[in-house]
Amino acid sequence: MESGITSSGGSLKTRYFYGYNIVAASFIIQAISIGAMFTYGVFFKEMQQAFGWSRTLISGASSLAFFVMGVGAIVTGTLNDKIGPRIILTVSGISLGFGYMIMSQLHTPWQLYLVFGLFVGIGFSTHDVITLSTIVRWFVKYRGRMSGIAKVGTGAGQFLVPLIATFLISNFGWRHAYLIIGGVALIALVVCAQVMKRDPQKMGCFLMEKK
Repeated sequence: MESGITSSGGSLKTRYFYGYNIVAASFIIQAISIGAMFTYGVFFKEMQQAFGWSRTLISGASSLAFFVMGVGAIVTGTLNDKIGPRIILTVSGISLGFGYMIMSQLHTPWQLYLVFGLFVGIGFSTHDVITLSTIVRWFVKYRGRMSGIAKVGTGAGQFLVPLIATFLISNFGWRHAYLIIGGVALIALVVCAQVMKRDPQKMGCFLMEKK
């Protein structure tokens, strides 16, 4: 395993390794981001009934979000080497969280495309490239295992968040469901972003592989 080590009186003293915090935060970011992404199908029928929009129109906003997510991943991946994950994930978390909250006020197609296609798409763009590239910086021997643990968050999110969205819609309506999911996502993603640090050396941590 990887360990943080410090020197005390010429001897080495093992301490808790901060890299595990990176993995835990990445797990949560993956779960919330992918989970929110998979709720679109749950809200699809609600928007059709509320506005009478065609499947093509509603699906188009999702396609735009995926396109923005792909382009955004390239941009944010480049920025991660310059400014680090904390700022990037904070901005994307705000974009995703507020995007979902604003969806609760949706009335017109252009709002759907602007809010979900653009703002939420930007929020989706960092969940994979930023978290995994940060984990790689913190782990050497077990970086594959730790990346895999973080990716388990995607499965957890896909399973749990749509179920939560269905419950919220049934009990509070789709607008309030969007508001609640957006508020929780905003808080959780921004908090997790503060945990993410780019380089262990800058925190005074050194990596050591135990055989």
